[in-house]
Amino acid sequence: MAFPSRSRVLFTALVMLSCIRLFGGCSPSDQLGGVELINVLPDTRIISTPPQLSETGIKVKFSWMGDDPDGRVIGYLWKISSNNSDGISVQDTLTEDPASGDIINPWHFTTATDSIFMVTADSAGYIGDINLPEEMHRFHQAHTFFIKAVDDDYQVDPTPALSTFTATTIAPSIQVTTPTKLAVDYREAQSVPPTFTIGWTGQDIDFELKVPTKVRYLLKRIPSDLPPITDREAYLEYKDQLISFSDPAWSDWISYKWYRSEREAVFHLEPDESALRSYYLFAIQAQDTAGAVSLDLSYARTVHIIYVDDSKTPVMTLEESFLGDCTFSGEKGYMYFDIAQGQQLSFSWQASAEGYGGEISGYRFGWDVDSNDPNDPNWGITLGNTPSHRRTTAVWDSGLHTLYVECYDTSNQRTLIRWDLSVVPIPQGTSRSPILLIDDVVDQNSLRWPSAATGGKPLYQDKYRDAFWLNVLDGPGGVKDFKHGAHIIDTQDSDQLGYRQAVAFDLLLWTINRSDNYMFNAFNLGSGVGFSWLETYLREVGNLFLAGTGAMRTFHTSSNWIYPVVYDNTEGWVTCSDGDYRQSFGFSTNSETGAITVIGRTKFPYRVMGVSMTDLISPPRFLGNWKTCAFGFDRSIQCTGTKAILLDQEFKDKYVNAGDIPDTLFIEPVIDWRDAREDIPDLRTKYHFGAEDEFYNHNISGRTSNWAPLFADDGSPIIEPMFHVYARYDWWLDKALATGSPVFPDLTFCGTETFNKETGRTIVDGAPVGVISHRMGVTGIPNVLWGFDPYRMEHEKMTKTVRWVLKNHFGVELE
Repeated sequence: MAFPSRSRVLFTALVMLSCIRLFGGCSPSDQLGGVELINVLPDTRIISTPPQLSETGIKVKFSWMGDDPDGRVIGYLWKISSNNSDGISVQDTLTEDPASGDIINPWHFTTATDSIFMVTADSAGYIGDINLPEEMHRFHQAHTFFIKAVDDDYQVDPTPALSTFTATTIAPSIQVTTPTKLAVDYREAQSVPPTFTIGWTGQDIDFELKVPTKVRYLLKRIPSDLPPITDREAYLEYKDQLISFSDPAWSDWISYKWYRSEREAVFHLEPDESALRSYYLFAIQAQDTAGAVSLDLSYARTVHIIYVDDSKTPVMTLEESFLGDCTFSGEKGYMYFDIAQGQQLSFSWQASAEGYGGEISGYRFGWDVDSNDPNDPNWGITLGNTPSHRRTTAVWDSGLHTLYVECYDTSNQRTLIRWDLSVVPIPQGTSRSPILLIDDVVDQNSLRWPSAATGGKPLYQDKYRDAFWLNVLDGPGGVKDFKHGAHIIDTQDSDQLGYRQAVAFDLLLWTINRSDNYMFNAFNLGSGVGFSWLETYLREVGNLFLAGTGAMRTFHTSSNWIYPVVYDNTEGWVTCSDGDYRQSFGFSTNSETGAITVIGRTKFPYRVMGVSMTDLISPPRFLGNWKTCAFGFDRSIQCTGTKAILLDQEFKDKYVNAGDIPDTLFIEPVIDWRDAREDIPDLRTKYHFGAEDEFYNHNISGRTSNWAPLFADDGSPIIEPMFHVYARYDWWLDKALATGSPVFPDLTFCGTETFNKETGRTIVDGAPVGVISHRMGVTGIPNVLWGFDPYRMEHEKMTKTVRWVLKNHFGVELE
């Protein structure tokens, strides 16, 4: 019968393999008249083995060759045995079981002359590691590689070449990573909810993928005949009675998953109904590709003692884009806010039960519901865990409205947050007042600024400051119908300050200093986004005139900052000689979309006022041009401190009539009386003014952080300079030059970061310390931001300047 060529090849191969399989070879040829020709059998040699046969890895490479004197070699048969501890035996070489006829160690055909083989190494206690600690002992297994050639008469080498070797491998490791309370070292037994999730992560350092291939776990109740096993010491004492790798309670081996979210298992334990608490043991073990298994039974790593606690509830964070955020656990979470009429509200929330081993099963929310009635029709959505279950929007024109958000974990444990929103109507007509003065400077018995004119009495006192502002607003030419009691709030004396109070005024004149005040405590929301009522007020109602030393600094910062503060930045911390200082607010990542939010952009100065960068005249720590952690005395207040403020020429040309605002305002002579005594005073004379004066969108540090000023939709800048700083050294230099060639003192006391090498003036020369800020995304009159203390400047000129801002900029009617 004729066969097609491919079929003929297959047929020949089958015949060959049958001969090999059944007879160990075919009969000699008798094709020449019945005269039998003796076929010379092929010979086989192993020509390349692993470098060290006594301790190889689990991947071994062999090369071989065959020779047939009266023909040619057409392939090879190979197999690898696993030997007993006493070496290779007859049993290891067998292909068939003599008793049953089953194939126990088959031969495999190949035409290759080399190959890499993966073998097992699953026996503990490699003798070569006997002097090492037990946890460093390798797993091992002895193997023999057999290879024999097949010639073109389908004869095989009757004496296979062989090579015996011992494969070794380092056992994998594994540990619990979820819940987080089990992922750290602990002493006392840890609680879990009735339904809990345990996740794991493993390593296999000598495997290409660096991870195990299988894992199994054990969860069992600790026998009651043992003493209570509640901590590390008790576990170590009774370890041998508690756990063994032969315990039938171990699960089957399962695949080690690549994605962390898939490397976990959910368990359920019934809560104890009796007063006597039950304890459970959980353990986990890993296996690698070679069959080696982890033998670690360390407490708080691969073995955990747990008990059921059904009192834990999810931790949920609820956030509104302008009102900020809150985080609660349990059923008593409560927040209250006043909101504007027609204010667009956007809420989102997220919960986690990972800290105690739970898992979120679902959310739901509703407006103005009976939270104790699970069937209240006002629940806006049934329980679920989709994006639409984790957000909502609303607009209200009047009344009190309450948002309820609840979530459940897989043990049916509940967290509930209640957020009350009271709609505050905006007064109209004569019921509105033009201006509210907010005194946010802490009264203190300070000894600063002693004055020769007052017999040495310090002028850094609340009574002098209050008198200045009362004269500005209520003196001759002040604000029309200004009322002391109704139109002033001192934050130190009253906590009645919020949107409900502010909404009755067109303008908030907020005087501020440092960070130990109302604004810092009320609006510093940590790493969360948004501010509460002030942002709402500026978007929905009126304007802000914010003035004071380090005015914007007060909103967000403490002492552990490197300056300048760049809002469009995610740089990390800097380690200085005296501690760690941060360079940014960092970033957050949306758990659903992966979108990254630069937290600085969500802060009040950037989002509402349009400030991209803030800096101080002489900050305590800053990034210098050539130093990472420059100190405040590297930009000394003696030379860089504010001596005066200069009206911006472009601002003057655009907005100011001649004579309306002085071009230069110096520090009040009664306050700065030392410099006033001489025409060109000694720069070494003590100077106390302007170290923390704040300037904006002006980079003098050489810091390379990406930042850019913000612009409106029409291309105009959001921030416009109004006043620039005039530093003490620059003032001294100009006076000295005006009198002839100056005699320069030794300027080392000015600091290494004080001077601009190109101009010879201070590095802060021209920094804008007062600006107007066009509203971000809102039309209307720009807000005003001064980073210096108006009380410190020449009182008569400053009174005139403040009144110009009130009347000509904000439209406040004056007497």
